[in-house]
Formats: sequence, structure tokens, C-alpha cells
Amino acid sequence: MSRRRKRVLTAEERALWDEVRKSLRKPAAPPAAMVPDLATPIPPVAHPRPVDVQKLARFRTGASRAATTHIDTAPDPAQAPGVSQLDRRTMAKLRTGRERPQARLDLHGMFLDEAHDALNGFIRRSHAERKKMVLVITGKGRQVDHAFHHTPHRRGVLRHALPQWLAAPALAPMILRIVPAQPRDGGAGAWYVWLRRSAK
Repeated sequence: MSRRRKRVLTAEERALWDEVRKSLRKPAAPPAAMVPDLATPIPPVAHPRPVDVQKLARFRTGASRAATTHIDTAPDPAQAPGVSQLDRRTMAKLRTGRERPQARLDLHGMFLDEAHDALNGFIRRSHAERKKMVLVITGKGRQVDHAFHHTPHRRGVLRHALPQWLAAPALAPMILRIVPAQPRDGGAGAWYVWLRRSAK
């Protein structure tokens, strides 16, 4: 088998090849700003602060904690006009069980309109049934975490609204007095309501 002989370029082909080589350009060097300076240390990347999952869960569920503070935009409803304080005699009767609420209404979880309607119906029924004293539970209102809530807010909307509702013309003639409940019956989140005797 014969070896293939190497082809030699002609003078015209060599001149053409030289022209092609001259027309080729070398790649441009990258700008100096794009070339990293290996002598300069690279600053560390700032990572975002990790989320406190427990704090976020407390915020979502409205759970309270020891460090929680709140700014109440309304006065204490226990000091509202028409609200009485327990005298010693009545307090002793409640403590010993000689006087107990004859009916109770729990407004927890209700919207304002729903709670107002429920209260109206409850007071009217209790008055018609000649009950002497009933218990209305409003709850104290949710604690608001100051880490997430910095503006003034009202805590316990139903708790603030109840004395006003009972003092309205529709119910006031049936109400003898309103008193914040004892701890055993809900404390600041509940109210004793004494009713006037209905006419036979």
C-alpha cells in the first residue's frame, strides 16, 4: 500500500491563505472591571435574619405572652356610666353561692351585629321570664403582640360595647344594674346584669 504524498500549496493558494489569516482578529480582552482582583478579599454575603417561627405562630393565633403590651384607645368599660360595683353583701352572696346567675349568654366568636342581636334577644327573654340576674360573657379581647402591632388599638370590642348596648333605649328600661363579674364567672371578660321586675 503506497503512502499518500503531502500536497504542496501553489503560490496563488499560499497568497490567498495569508490574506485569510490577516483578516482574522484576536478576541478582545475583557474590561478591567470584569477581571476579578484575586488579591482583594470578597466581602461576605449578608443573609436575611431568620424568621422566629414561634413568634409568628403567636401572632397568627392571637396567643398572649408575658412581654405583650397594649394601648387601649377606650376607657375601662367597668368605669362607664351606668356600671356599678359589687357591694360587700352581694359579693358575699355570690361567693357563697346564695346568689347565682339564672341564665348565661356567651358572645365569644361573634361579630358585632350578631352579638348585638343575641344580647337583645337574651335580655328580652330573661326579662319576660322574670329572671333576677343573668351573666353575659364577652371575653377580655385578644392580646396584641407589640413586636408586630405598634399603633394604638382597642382590645375587647364586645367588652367595650356591652355597657353601651344595655344603656340604649331598647334595653335600658329592663336593666337594674350592670356589674363586672367575679373571677369565678369570667372576671373582666364577663358581666352580671340585674333585671328589673317585669309587670305581670
